[in-house]
Amino acid sequence: MRFIDKSKVENRIKGLAINRQILELCWNESARSYSGLNYDDVDKTSIISHIVGEQDGLCCYCMRNLHVKAEGNHRKNTTLEHVIPHKIREQEWLRDRDGYRMFPLLKENHIAVCYGGMLNNASIECEMPPFPHFIAYDNLVASCDGQTLNEIGEEISQHCCNNKRGNRYVEPLYFHADISSEVSYDNRGHVQCREEFIPYLGENGVNIMCPFLNKVRLFWKEISDSEYDVTDIVNAEDDETLRLDIIDDVFTDDPTGQWFFLEDKKSWCVFSDYPWFYEYYKSRQ
Repeated sequence: MRFIDKSKVENRIKGLAINRQILELCWNESARSYSGLNYDDVDKTSIISHIVGEQDGLCCYCMRNLHVKAEGNHRKNTTLEHVIPHKIREQEWLRDRDGYRMFPLLKENHIAVCYGGMLNNASIECEMPPFPHFIAYDNLVASCDGQTLNEIGEEISQHCCNNKRGNRYVEPLYFHADISSEVSYDNRGHVQCREEFIPYLGENGVNIMCPFLNKVRLFWKEISDSEYDVTDIVNAEDDETLRLDIIDDVFTDDPTGQWFFLEDKKSWCVFSDYPWFYEYYKSRQ
């Protein structure tokens, strides 16, 4: 995982400006109240683009490449993740409040929590933070939609990341300045972290410790040890001969045949969406 630094001045200026623009567009001056100010209805194009950009196009959880629209062999997979859940209920907020508020940008002067994702008072104009949590820049990160593959290459929806989490409290580990050392990946592709992080990263959290993602990371570990690089993996999406050569050269020593499903272009394209791990493992050599 990587640290997401929302305190950078340039990013904050733009992010908060986008928030103000959303609020201004929903403000009805004659009625002196907001109209249509809810997460589902507002135009989120600008804030999605900004947040994906500040994360270098990577999912905040699994490090998958994010696509805000269909691109070549890759479908749209980007979602906005609410750190404090979009439709959090009062009892959930009271239970989890201390966990969220320990992060400076989630404190009262930045985030106004609105139960059920509805404004507390539509007649109070918001020109400065705290902004409503369901559209607040400080409360939003970008995640993939959690669609993965099972062991025979069939698609599984909502398997990890944003859509796996639901409304459960998951500590925003990407706001830890030292997260790159607190969460690491071994040579088998398994997540290594402190025991207290496991509920957040495991099956009952965002599920990035699942067998599929272990295998993705192992794939890139093997590629990083080979003569091939990221460009070869991307080119192999549309080049079956290259794809088969890579499988033959890198993965045929495994007698179980567990990698043969990568001959399928669709499966290969899913695995090729995680090139961050190539550089990660290269840096560990």
